[in-house]
Amino acid sequence: MKKSLKSLLLVAFMAGATALVGCDNNQTSTPASTQPSVTTPQPSVAPSVDPAILEGQKTAAITEVENYKNKDDYRDTEKAQLETLITNTKTVINQATSKTAIDEAVTQFKASADALKTNAQYEAEEFATYKTTKISEVENYKDKNDYRDAEKAQLEGLINAAKTAINDATSREVIDGVVTTFKTNADALKTNAQYEAEEFAAYKETKVSEVEGYKTATDYRETEQTQLATLIQTAKASINNATTKDEINNAVTEFKTAADALKTKAQYEAEEAQALADAIVAAGSEIENYVNPINYRKAQETQVLDLIDEYYAKVQAATSIDNVNAIVTEFKGLVDAIPVDTGFTGALEKGAIVSFTKAANPTAADLFIKPDTNNWTGDGFAIRIKNTCGAQMFINVYLNETDSDRVHLATGASFYLYDANGKSMATSGRTWGYYMLVPHGFDGYVYIPYESMELDPNYGGGNKSFNYSSVYGLYLETAVECDDYQIYEVGEVQVLNGDTITTVVSTSDLTSRNYSSKYVKDFNGQYINTRFNGEEEPEETCIFSGSLTGSEISFNSSSVDQLSALKLSAKNNNWAGDGFAIRMKELAGTLSYISMFINETDGDIACLKANATYSLYNLDGTVTEGSNNRGWGSYLTLPANFDGYVYFPYSSFAYNRGAGDNNMTYTGIWGVYFEINTFINYGDFNQHFIIGSIEVKNGDTVTKVLDTTTLTNSDYTQYVEKAGNNENINQSFYSAK
Repeated sequence: MKKSLKSLLLVAFMAGATALVGCDNNQTSTPASTQPSVTTPQPSVAPSVDPAILEGQKTAAITEVENYKNKDDYRDTEKAQLETLITNTKTVINQATSKTAIDEAVTQFKASADALKTNAQYEAEEFATYKTTKISEVENYKDKNDYRDAEKAQLEGLINAAKTAINDATSREVIDGVVTTFKTNADALKTNAQYEAEEFAAYKETKVSEVEGYKTATDYRETEQTQLATLIQTAKASINNATTKDEINNAVTEFKTAADALKTKAQYEAEEAQALADAIVAAGSEIENYVNPINYRKAQETQVLDLIDEYYAKVQAATSIDNVNAIVTEFKGLVDAIPVDTGFTGALEKGAIVSFTKAANPTAADLFIKPDTNNWTGDGFAIRIKNTCGAQMFINVYLNETDSDRVHLATGASFYLYDANGKSMATSGRTWGYYMLVPHGFDGYVYIPYESMELDPNYGGGNKSFNYSSVYGLYLETAVECDDYQIYEVGEVQVLNGDTITTVVSTSDLTSRNYSSKYVKDFNGQYINTRFNGEEEPEETCIFSGSLTGSEISFNSSSVDQLSALKLSAKNNNWAGDGFAIRMKELAGTLSYISMFINETDGDIACLKANATYSLYNLDGTVTEGSNNRGWGSYLTLPANFDGYVYFPYSSFAYNRGAGDNNMTYTGIWGVYFEINTFINYGDFNQHFIIGSIEVKNGDTVTKVLDTTTLTNSDYTQYVEKAGNNENINQSFYSAK
C-alpha cells in the first residue's frame, strides 16, 4: 500500500510539473532542466490510530500546506507548480494511515515549495542584469579615439560618473535617467572630426574668394560673362562640395584653366565672319544627312524631302550663328515629329520551311501561298522570310487575282528589306525575270509596293486590270534546275494600307497537319519540299489498306465553261459510320481541284462544304490536314504527286438538295461524284490522277465498300463511270500489280 501511494503522488506531481515547463505568460520561468528536485511525500505503515484523531491531523496538515506559501508571491509558472504540489500533497495526506505519513508528506511538500523561485527573486536578478546592460551601453556609446585629448578625458569622467550612479541606483527609472543624462553630455563633446570640419570650412572660404576675384567680367561679351559666372558658380559648388584640400585645389585649377580659355571681345571680332560661313556649311550638311528618307513610308518620305529642301535654303540665308542653330533646331524638331516606318509584325513561326529538289532541265516550281482574305487593298505587301541556305536567293514573285489576272514584280523594280539592321531599298540586280533578291542570312520582311508590280498581259482570262481587293494568292517561284540550293522559311504576309497593317496570311491556326493547305506545292510541286516550321504533332496511324487498282483519269480542254463528271459506284451501299477514304494518286505533278458530292439511293445529295477539312494519309506514314485553298467552291484539293488515302469525315459534308427525306444517313449510297471544270481558261483540264478502292470507317472498324483488287480491264468502267460531258474525260484501266 505504501509503495502505490508514493508512486501515485510522484506521477501526479511530475505530470503537473512537465505540463508547465516552457510556459511563458510574459514572465521568466526557471527552465525544466534547472527546476529543484522535489521529493513527493510517501505514506508509511503506522500502528492503527483512532480514525477521528487521524482525520483531525489530516485537516490540520492540509490547512498548513494550503497556507504555507502565498501564491501571489510567484509568477505564473511557479504558481502553477505550487498549486500542483498542494494538490498532490493533499492527495497523499488524505490517503495517509498514520501521523508519521502525514508529517512526511508535509515535510516533503515544504522542501519542494521552498525550492520554487519567487517573483521578488526574479526581479532582483533581472535588475542586476539591467544594470550590467546599461553600464555596457554607457561604456560603448562613444569611441574615445574619435576625440582630441581634452575631450577624451572629459568623456572618461562622464563614463565613470554614470557607472557609479547606475550601480547606486535602486530603480530602472533612475538608471534610465542616468543614461540619458550621460548621452546628452557625451553628445555635447566636440570630436576631432568636428574640429577638422571647422578648419576645412575656413580654407574653403579663402579659395572661394580667390575664384571670385580671378577675372574681370567687363573684359568679355555677354555670353562669356554668363559662362564666366557659370564657371565661378561651378567652381564654388565644387569647392563647397569638396571633401579634401586636394579636391579644392583641383577645382580652383580647373576653374582658372576654363576661365583663361574664354574668348575676349577682341578675339571674337576676328573669328566671327569665318565662323558664320563654316556654320552655314556644317548646318547644310547636317540638314541633308540628319535622316535617311528611306526610313519613312511613302507619304512621310515626301514630307521629309520637302523639309530638307526648305530648311537647307533657310540656312544659306542665315545672318548669325544663333540664327543657323535655331534653323537647324527647328528643322530637327519638325522631322523628329514625323513617324518613322516601324516595319511589320508578321510571324515566321508555324509557317513552312521550304527546300527544293534539282531538276535536270530548265524548270520552274511554284509555292502557292493561300491568303485568309482576298482583300489586299493598300500600298503593298510584306512577306516574312528567313534565308537559311548560306547564299543569296533569287525568287520570282507573282500575285494572281480571283478572275485569273496576274501581276509580277517588274524586272529590276525596287522593293524594301526590313531586318535587325533597319530598312533598306533593294533590287534583284538582274536584267531578266521577276525576282526579289533575298540576301545571304536575311531574317526579316520583304516589302513590295504595288507600284513595283506590273500586269502580265499574256496570263489568265481576266479583264487585264488587276484588282487588289480580290487577290487569289501569292506565288513564289524558283528555277529548280539552277536555284535548287535555296532553303528558306516563310511565314505570314501582311498588307500595308497607309499606316494600317493587315495580316492577310496568318499562321496562328496552323499545325503540322494542316500547314500545307496554306503553303501549297503548286506548279511542278514535286520539286518542292516543305516542312512545318513549328512543333510537330504526333503522327496518326493509317488504318486504311485499299488498293490503287482502278481507273486512271485525265481530261481534254473545252472551249466553253462546262463540268465533266465521274461517278464512283460502290459494291456495298451501306456506308454508315464516321466517314470514308478513297485510294488516290496524283500523276500530273500539279495541284488538283475536284468538286465532290454524294448521292443516296433515296435521292438526297450531300456536297463537300466550302471550307471542309479532310485528312491526307501519305504512304510514308505522314498525315496532313487538307481543305479547299482556292477561295471559292467546295473542292477536294489534291496535292501534287500525292499517293495515299484521302479520308473524308461525314461532318465535312452538308445536305444540299434531293428528293428523299432531306436527311443523309449514309446507309444507302448510290455513288460519289467528282466534277472537273475543263474550260481551257481555268487550267483544271491538266489534272491527271488514279482512283482506287473506297473504305468506310466506323469507329476503329474499316470496311471496304469497293475492293478494286479484283477489277479487270473489262469491268473497271462499272466502278468509275463517265457521267457528264464525257468527251472531255479520258479513262483507262490502272493495275497496281
